[in-house]
Amino acid sequence: MVSPSIPARATRLKRYRYAVVGFSFAPSVAGPVYLQMTLYEFLYTGIGQFVAAYAPNAVFAALVNPLLIAVLVVFSGVLVPYPQITAFWRKSLFQTLNSADLA
Repeated sequence: MVSPSIPARATRLKRYRYAVVGFSFAPSVAGPVYLQMTLYEFLYTGIGQFVAAYAPNAVFAALVNPLLIAVLVVFSGVLVPYPQITAFWRKSLFQTLNSADLA
């Protein structure tokens, strides 16, 4: 079960960090950013729970979870710009992770 504190965490993160970097508070900008932050927190919480459910013990889960998150971050285009991703990863992992952005 996903934690009910996720919306509270997203709200707290937006309240304290959003204005510091100078983002706009216009509803057309702030609303989608808040939604994306909230959905991302659901995603990484779900991934952590998936790893915990399928791991045979806590040590294995503690080793696999950061590795899985690191692979997702490295190949999602956050650290590697889209034109520099190799063709295989661009077609498979990048399209899978960013299908909502490309639609």
